[in-house]
Amino acid sequence: MKTEELKMEETAPVIDTSKMSAARRSALELTESAREAAGADGSFCGGLFLGRFNLAMLHPYPKQSATDRMQGDAFPPAGKIPV
Repeated sequence: MKTEELKMEETAPVIDTSKMSAARRSALELTESAREAAGADGSFCGGLFLGRFNLAMLHPYPKQSATDRMQGDAFPPAGKIPV
C-alpha cells in the first residue's frame, strides 16, 4: 500500500455514523472524545474496561504522598470504629 492510503485508513472512522440519528451520533462522538481524553495515562481499571492490561500502573505500587498518608492515618483502623 501507498503511504497516503495507509494514512486514510488510520483516520477513517471505524463506525459508520451516516445512518445514525443526530442524537445517537452526538452521543457516540462524546463517548469517543472522552475515551481519547483519558488516553494512555488513564486509570488501571479504565484500561481494563478498554481491554488494556497495564501492570506497570500497579507494580511497583505508587508511593503515597505525605498529605495523603496523614489523611489516611486520621481514620481509625478497620474494625475499631468508635460507636
